[in-house]
Amino acid sequence: MHQALKTFCYSDQEGRFEYMDDILVTGAPTDADFSRWSLWAHEDEFCFTCFKQGTHRLYQFGYNDDGYQFGYKFPQEVPVLGVPADANLRRMAVLRDQETVRLYFPSLTHARQLHQFEYQPMKGQYEYLGPEAMISVEGFQEVKSPRIDLVFSTEDYFYFAYDPGTRTVYQALYSPVSETYERVNDLEMGVFPPNANTDNLALAWGQDSLWLYFMADDLALDGTLPPLPTRGGGFGGFQPAAEGFASQTAAPG
Repeated sequence: MHQALKTFCYSDQEGRFEYMDDILVTGAPTDADFSRWSLWAHEDEFCFTCFKQGTHRLYQFGYNDDGYQFGYKFPQEVPVLGVPADANLRRMAVLRDQETVRLYFPSLTHARQLHQFEYQPMKGQYEYLGPEAMISVEGFQEVKSPRIDLVFSTEDYFYFAYDPGTRTVYQALYSPVSETYERVNDLEMGVFPPNANTDNLALAWGQDSLWLYFMADDLALDGTLPPLPTRGGGFGGFQPAAEGFASQTAAPG
């Protein structure tokens, strides 16, 4: 089973996300749940992940020259342990920081609080860090049902919420002082390609750029496997920090 991702890169020059290309996700098992997915990056390493239907297990796809391939560079399947009943499993976020991969689910009772999990490489599983490690996000009251993701940009942690009604990407920066994500500048979308499914999204910081992804409603490809867009003229990092926010390297929570 194959799927495709609509890929955008944030342009400092244009001040918005610009559509780049479609990238295939290949080799997925038939029980892959492409309605619940996310993606993380670390330097030049990119990983797509989605749920295995009816389970608390995740399938993983590593990026190679042909797109995201099931089981490439990463274990094919990873269990998620200790999922609390309050976790909203319809929304997920994942990031890779200097220490490990971190997985997040919003609270069902408080949508702007996030349950946090940490990948244990020696055990090959995600483990819940407990209610004491929950993360709070301030603002975004106008976004009623946000599509969310979190990103680590080598120095700072960011929370993103997307409103499909306004096509605005709302952004919050983690403050180690308040131990919450605090809202900073909003980011805009450029021209939208056809067949972009905005039910969920993912963002990732890799190759010194901020990437954004939507799932394609259909493949709509000519059979050519497009490469990962590389950083080109005018495509740099997003404007990361509002004045007064200190960067930090320890994981929030």
